[in-house]
Amino acid sequence: MVSLILWVFLPASWDLGNVRAILALIINFLCVVGIWVVAYSTWKVGAIKLYRSHKSSTKLLSLYSPTGLGEVLEIIPLLRGSLGIRLLMHLLIPGAIIAILSTAAIISAPIARYSTRVGIQIEPKLVSGTLATHSHRSINNAPVKWNNTIERFNLAGLPLNQLMDFLPDNTIDWKYSEPEWNNSWSASCQWSERTPIKLYAMGNASSGRIWDMFPGISAVFPGDILETKYASGLANPGPYRGNLFLDKLLFISVQTHPNVSFNATPGSSTNSRPFHFTIAAFHLKNTPANFTDDGSVTWGTGPVEQSWYTMASCDLKRDNYAQRHIAYPWTKDYDWTVKAFGAYYHASLTEQSFRKELIYHPSGQDLFRFYQAYLATKDVQDYEMAERVISVAVPTVELSVPVLAVLLIYLVMIGLAAFWFVTVKRLPTGASVPRTKVEWMAQGMRESLGREVDASYLCASWGQVQAGLRDAKIVTVRDPLQRLYNTIQPGQHVEQHRSMEGSLKA
Repeated sequence: MVSLILWVFLPASWDLGNVRAILALIINFLCVVGIWVVAYSTWKVGAIKLYRSHKSSTKLLSLYSPTGLGEVLEIIPLLRGSLGIRLLMHLLIPGAIIAILSTAAIISAPIARYSTRVGIQIEPKLVSGTLATHSHRSINNAPVKWNNTIERFNLAGLPLNQLMDFLPDNTIDWKYSEPEWNNSWSASCQWSERTPIKLYAMGNASSGRIWDMFPGISAVFPGDILETKYASGLANPGPYRGNLFLDKLLFISVQTHPNVSFNATPGSSTNSRPFHFTIAAFHLKNTPANFTDDGSVTWGTGPVEQSWYTMASCDLKRDNYAQRHIAYPWTKDYDWTVKAFGAYYHASLTEQSFRKELIYHPSGQDLFRFYQAYLATKDVQDYEMAERVISVAVPTVELSVPVLAVLLIYLVMIGLAAFWFVTVKRLPTGASVPRTKVEWMAQGMRESLGREVDASYLCASWGQVQAGLRDAKIVTVRDPLQRLYNTIQPGQHVEQHRSMEGSLKA
């Protein structure tokens, strides 16, 4: 829930790299605009103050409006307490804002990097896959396919109560959504967590039944497992050293015997009757082993040092009778089903045992998840392709909501400030106060030349400027009489000029 609040989805077609590049560009642009607005607003406040108060009491620094981080640094040596708190705030506040905006522009790339990420959005899409059939009774030695299917089931969130009629392409990151599926079989399971059990090995019994080799095992199964309507299977991978099996995983399955149905319905290749499937995994540590004359290794006689078991006991029922492509648990090759468990876990068990690592003991949920994957991969071997609309996880760029909120608030504040100081807050009529460096240079030229100059004059060379000074015959400020004449406006009465000149001479 918190993740949904802090991040917002962008269109799925947008690329993460492009979003970050554009976001960094936008941050830079907004910082430049913000710096200009701050500089303009600072100048206008000082200019209005200059014309509304007595000019002689207004300090020149009140007209200073820094336009970049370098100019902010230049003003620092001039800051002192004698300027007064108002003038200090007039300089410090815009300087601090410009420093913050300049820093934000410099680090705009990291800001864009950490304010965006790749998220996942669930969307219904048409995906390809394979349909289940009842043509195959088993699938052997397919650990890679089983592993990929289990991983995809886990990532998709497939519940442990379904048998799949349709297997989407494993390269598609699909997600299970119950309204989109109408599988033909469902399951109701009970799980037994890892439980210790004391076992005693009776050797390789002539009957070949695991119940006779380890009498204690039968106690954990339902009481009617010895009835003929049930079939059992066994797989027991694991390494040995000397006269001991170091670690063994005994996979024992007990399921409804297919003869119960097939004998009743001769020639049928599928079945809709209720179906029971129990799978247990026993971990036996340091079990006695026996070497026969032909070099084979069988069960020895004696106590098992340590042993535990997990179990999944499931009742399966047919839900959908209309579909032609359905899961097929009623296979006659029930012994190959349990052998698939052994083949899947054999390599990892051997490696962990020889390395003296913790042995992974599959839980009851793990056991049924493998059963789901086994049946699904077994039933789609005809590779009858089809397409269905199901939920798919689509990689989507996400933008941080706090960063987006800050940008929007900043944009509103800058817009209001620009509107207020550019449009509403106006200088008095006729007021002219230099703002930019170009305007201050033109002002300096006017003061030097004693006449009006336009901006094009600033494009002249320094030699041309000096020639312009000579042509204008500018007098020095050391001559008070000439300075007075320079201040007399055209159209003033000649008598007034003469009286003023007489008073200066006196």
